[in-house]
Amino acid sequence: MEYAATDLEWLLDYQLHVAMRYLRFVSLVMATPANGQVPFQEALKGAVRDSDAVFDLDGGVAIIMAETALTEALSAVKRFKSLYDGRLDFRYGVGAFPTDGSSASRMLSGVGQRMRRAKDMGPGAVVFSD
Repeated sequence: MEYAATDLEWLLDYQLHVAMRYLRFVSLVMATPANGQVPFQEALKGAVRDSDAVFDLDGGVAIIMAETALTEALSAVKRFKSLYDGRLDFRYGVGAFPTDGSSASRMLSGVGQRMRRAKDMGPGAVVFSD
């Protein structure tokens, strides 16, 4: 489901509280196209699960993946990349609870920094740790 960017922090905070209470996982994937290519949403229609929350960011996208550990989020990124098989160049920052913080602002900041680092790397770069 697609949401407005203004709801991102609120929903991530909610998902983090649920994960803490029930000892579950939450992952956050941020992606940005290199050189103003096709928007992520158009490139990956049908690839994002119905249970994932997709947020249109200025020039990129954020995906909240509830009940998803870091390894599963990285598998999802691999699946996204295989859909366009090198024809498009998206760069990814990935993080997960509990490893990357228990607040929305901390997770957004960390994953945002990773996405910016990925933008400076080569095609299809994925940064998932500091």
